[in-house]
Amino acid sequence: MKCYICLTDPIVNRKDYFSMLKVTLISARTNTSLRLICLYDGKIGDPVYNLLKRFKVEIIIHELPYKKELMEIYSHEWMETELGKDIEYSRIFGTFMRMEVPIIEKEDEYVLYTDMDIIFNDDILLKDLPRPAYLAAAPEFERDTKRMSYFNAGILVMNIQGMRVKYQ
Repeated sequence: MKCYICLTDPIVNRKDYFSMLKVTLISARTNTSLRLICLYDGKIGDPVYNLLKRFKVEIIIHELPYKKELMEIYSHEWMETELGKDIEYSRIFGTFMRMEVPIIEKEDEYVLYTDMDIIFNDDILLKDLPRPAYLAAAPEFERDTKRMSYFNAGILVMNIQGMRVKYQ
């Protein structure tokens, strides 16, 4: 099964993120048969790029096509007012990059997406996962999915065709 990770520069070159990514890759290679693919908006040859290569991750160089629009929607003023803090744009870009997976993926009907701070304890097989119309995710805090207001987007099962239809 394919498992996508999305990384954007400069966030990925922070030491703490680098270490988390390394743990994710070690656990994935040690405990799973996943085909790891990274949508990468960073510099070829930087430490993160080299780490991905070392762990035989397929790297697809990809820049989020709507960065300018996100910067307009999530202005510094809006973030301060609505969130009470300013967030680095590279983090916002990284969050939205996962929505590019259905545009990039051309072969499989379902794929897994994970953040870079995941520890894989066992293999993940498509036969054991739900087959959602769009995507499947776990609740962030609320176990009752009817009462939750948002979900944890750190691990997703994506229906590529369903998500592609909703992309616009």
